[in-house]
Amino acid sequence: MPVAPALNNNASINADVNTPPDVVPGADPYAVPGGQNRDHWFNPAAYRIPAPYKYGNASRNSLRGPRLFTADWSLFKKFYVAERKDLELRWETFNTFNHTNLANPNGAIDAGPGSGGVITRISTPMRQMQFGLRFDF
Repeated sequence: MPVAPALNNNASINADVNTPPDVVPGADPYAVPGGQNRDHWFNPAAYRIPAPYKYGNASRNSLRGPRLFTADWSLFKKFYVAERKDLELRWETFNTFNHTNLANPNGAIDAGPGSGGVITRISTPMRQMQFGLRFDF
């Protein structure tokens, strides 16, 4: 999913609109020491607060969040009880492989030390199962 670098404080343009930050020339937002992880998904130092009364040049949704992987499976078995009467047994699983799908990171570069680029949530729940029984007559 795309992530937009942002500023929490828009006082530099004295308006109600949000302004993006400026991109630091030559800085790679994905150059994170030790690789990307949930505590440091992108490098907030690759952006800076624009000059007063200037609009930042960081493009909208220029960053990418973590990938999403999920597998939902189901098994059905139908038993015929009598003429025009049947019983259906269902077993359904969501996120079958129990893969942790991280949500998008905090895109605010001025959120304070240790807050920009940090992932604090998951985007999909962990494995869930449900059973069902249906009688048609």
